[in-house]
Amino acid sequence: MRSFSMNRQHLTLCIAALITLIGIVGCGGNAMLKIVNNGTSDYTIVLSGSASPTEEHAAEELQTFIEQSSGAKLPIVGEDNDLAKSGKRIFVGSGDMADSLIPEGKEADLKSFGDEGYAIHTAGDDVIIVGGKLRGTMYGVYGFLEEMGFRWYTKEITKLPGKTLSVSALDIVDAPKFMYRVPGITEAYNPDWAARNRIHSGGTPEDLARGGKMDIMGSHTFDKLMPPELFNEHPEYFPLIGGKRVTGYVQRCLSNPELVKVAAENMIKWMDDEPGYKFFSLGQNDVEKLCECPECHAILDEQEAPSGIFVHFANQVAEIVEKAYPDNHMIIFAYTFSEKPPKSIRPHDRVIIRMAPIRLCFGHPFTECTSVHAQKYREHLDGWAKLTDKIFVWHYCTDFPNYFMPFPDFNEFTKDTVNYYERGVKGIYFQGTYTTEASADGELRAWLMAQLLWDPYQDSDALINEWMQAVYGAAWEPLRASFDLVQTLTEPADKHIFIYTPCTKDLWPDHIVASMDSLHTLATELAKGDPIASKAVKKNRLTVEYLKRVLNTGKLEVVDGKYQPVGCTVAPEEIDEFIEMIGEFGAEALREEGMDGSFYKQFRQRTMVHELASIENDDLRIDTVPALGGRIVQILDKKTGRNYCHTGNTYYNYYPVYGGYDEITAWGWDCSGYSNENTTKIEGRKLTLSAKNPEGLVFTKVISLPAKGRKISFNSSIKNEADESQTYRLISRMPFEVAAKDSRLEAKMKNGTFAEPTPTEDLDFFWPYDLQELRFDGANKPAGAWKLIAEKDGWSVVSTFDAKVVESCVWHTCKALDMVRFDLHTADKEVKPGSKIQFNHSYEFFVD
Repeated sequence: MRSFSMNRQHLTLCIAALITLIGIVGCGGNAMLKIVNNGTSDYTIVLSGSASPTEEHAAEELQTFIEQSSGAKLPIVGEDNDLAKSGKRIFVGSGDMADSLIPEGKEADLKSFGDEGYAIHTAGDDVIIVGGKLRGTMYGVYGFLEEMGFRWYTKEITKLPGKTLSVSALDIVDAPKFMYRVPGITEAYNPDWAARNRIHSGGTPEDLARGGKMDIMGSHTFDKLMPPELFNEHPEYFPLIGGKRVTGYVQRCLSNPELVKVAAENMIKWMDDEPGYKFFSLGQNDVEKLCECPECHAILDEQEAPSGIFVHFANQVAEIVEKAYPDNHMIIFAYTFSEKPPKSIRPHDRVIIRMAPIRLCFGHPFTECTSVHAQKYREHLDGWAKLTDKIFVWHYCTDFPNYFMPFPDFNEFTKDTVNYYERGVKGIYFQGTYTTEASADGELRAWLMAQLLWDPYQDSDALINEWMQAVYGAAWEPLRASFDLVQTLTEPADKHIFIYTPCTKDLWPDHIVASMDSLHTLATELAKGDPIASKAVKKNRLTVEYLKRVLNTGKLEVVDGKYQPVGCTVAPEEIDEFIEMIGEFGAEALREEGMDGSFYKQFRQRTMVHELASIENDDLRIDTVPALGGRIVQILDKKTGRNYCHTGNTYYNYYPVYGGYDEITAWGWDCSGYSNENTTKIEGRKLTLSAKNPEGLVFTKVISLPAKGRKISFNSSIKNEADESQTYRLISRMPFEVAAKDSRLEAKMKNGTFAEPTPTEDLDFFWPYDLQELRFDGANKPAGAWKLIAEKDGWSVVSTFDAKVVESCVWHTCKALDMVRFDLHTADKEVKPGSKIQFNHSYEFFVD
């Protein structure tokens, strides 16, 4: 561990304080208690006979840190020990002796601590630390150590004040402002560090020494509590969508009274299995797909928001569960489509609302942000606060596609912590780089969040300075300058940043990166000779090294019969070098992983030359890249020279295995099919691509062309070659390079004509680009065909498919990136070993 000596400024301040102190003492006061004087101490640590495991641990922590700093090892004794009956004592925890010494008028403190509050009082030479037995006394001990100058900046760097330890007379009563406090950052998960900084990230239920584990069990839990396997016997438990009951990754028929009993029974079993926890998620699946039955619709219509049906359901489950577990809570999400509060239904007393503002801009406090999402969020949060005083927040604090990209949100989350507290929020989970060690600012971020979750009114700027001075030593000022430079990127009111903001030169101009690079070079020089600071500076520099590489990988294009990087100034070896750099600090991921591939591999693939597998006829040439998920990257019109296929760019999370035509297993990010290397077989104008994923699913697409014409035919399938049944769907996605604003959609109606279709759902997205998804299913599903008409460019394409196999169609547009995408979804299906999902479809292009 590290101890820090005082600099000249600190010394001047201390001299001034000493002069003041001499004046106080000279007037007859007894303002200072010298716990240790130059390595020696007269103090004894006293525990009551009823000390809890955390109080025993707290006494040991107090003894350990005092000894580490000063060399003096204070004895720990019980109240019946002779050392406890006289002399100088530090009482840890409530007991007969400790309670009798609490100053007059402060006795009520003992009844108001709860699990985590505490008081520190001095009486003569004695120190009394009392608090809640679960964690309060332990937090009081850490508070007392902080009064003497101790800090726990990282799990490796602790501030030890020195051989002399003193405190002034103390009269402190303290408790956390938030009852649930979790920086969801790997660096915050260390149980000792978490306990010392008074947050809930670390520990286990069995870890009684640190107060067990305060956590929320589960997240999206409908599949756990109401398993998809129930569909075979009870399809009525599942949503009615498009006139039929459907399974897969969907919501449930939440108006069904029998389903309430099933969910409650499984929730009680879950609580039986996890006796160390008090919070359990009754969390909706991460997809809209609501039930359309009359009973569900009646609740939705009455409450004027989808959240109404979730509260209605949770309240009924809570009525049953409360009888078995009256002290436990269930958590439901107010998230995306369920963020808007219901009109009137109030959550049960055992139900906590967990808001997850995934669409927010995180560059500005939500009370100040000009984005439409911030305005809606303010309204929704205030609306929920009128219905319940039990609100938690799942707040985002990283760029999920780019863990090592600096995320300029410090001005936002430091202020929003206050905003949440003032709006009655009781708990915050900050979701950051939770899947890997070594995100470059993870330790600073976690420490600062820990301080603000205890008391959000602290001076965050001063806290940042304190941490940097302690960790970076002589190198702190250039790194503070680099930090400030990053934060200025979101100072303009219209400069919004989201959790999927791409790492581009628009956000990170060359001059900004160059300035950061220079400041880190200076910091490296200043840290020489200080191994702890040098390591911390090297870790922080990873952000700059990442930016220098990711911003200069260029874009892959078909050139000279290969798919190769254009405009790339980064060699594959430089990617290898970066992976080695972050490996030194234990990094396991560059982003939030969600599919078969790893960005370690995909990052390198951006800089590589890839072989093509191609077929052609007189009118079209189809180029695929077997190594990149077998995706189509070029549909070249030989007559016009146009490539109809949009191949994406580095702004995509999973580029280069995102963009181009692909086939996948699920609706969203946590799916398969993007990145597996394909085998190929070419037979004239027919190309077969095939790959097997780690779960035993075999993807096969057979692409064929006629001798003439612009029609591409597909036979697509996903076969289950695993030993057990798996539930999945088959989705084909064809993106077109076309200006969305100049395009229109028509669908084949039941009478055989084409007309503008009516969407079943219009999804509002939160990316920095203008994205929109229109879903068409049920009565609104095209009758086997739909077409894109690019009027300005003089071409159109008709997508034809088997309407009996395709459950839904999605029209995806991105105006800022000139992309329109056709998605075809089969229904989710339980596929037995040896069986498969398969369908035929085609795309035919017409040129004016």
